[in-house]
Amino acid sequence: MKKLLILVMVLGVASMANATLQISVDGVQEPVDSEIFVTEIPSGILTLDVWTDTGLAWGAGSTVMLVCDTTLGTISGGTGVYPDAGVFVQGATQDYPTVIPPTGEEGVWGGAMAAQAAIPAGSTLWDEVLFHCEGEGDVVISLYEVIDGVGPGVLFDQVTIHQIIPEPMTMVLLGLGGLFLRRRK
Repeated sequence: MKKLLILVMVLGVASMANATLQISVDGVQEPVDSEIFVTEIPSGILTLDVWTDTGLAWGAGSTVMLVCDTTLGTISGGTGVYPDAGVFVQGATQDYPTVIPPTGEEGVWGGAMAAQAAIPAGSTLWDEVLFHCEGEGDVVISLYEVIDGVGPGVLFDQVTIHQIIPEPMTMVLLGLGGLFLRRRK
């Protein structure tokens, strides 16, 4: 019986390699390697979720992290949607020495484990992870599988966020246009 349980666990963890975890932005399940444009800088906040497009078989699991370049943004918070099944956001990557993000990147890490039952395709695993825009430029948010003590392993998904500050002259022209429209009425 013990050998059978070990075999099921090994097959479950191996099946995680076939699962695809992806990032959704503000509740919209984006395609893999998508691009988002943000203009509310530096106070713009996006809500990120991690979801699975193929589902997780019973016993499948992995430790994952969601990170970005800290000069352009920060990632924090998050809750596991299936806490009873073993899906959790543990904390910040910089707080745990065995969770090693790529150089210059930080974020959150946690686990995805279908411990009690299979998790169906299209399910959100992590919810309400916050990305806060810190400056103008493009930032890539990456979702990696973690290999303890070595660093990120498999790259599941990336979302490129184009942070744009509108030019002052553009804002003046938009304001004048609004005044003229108001005056015509």
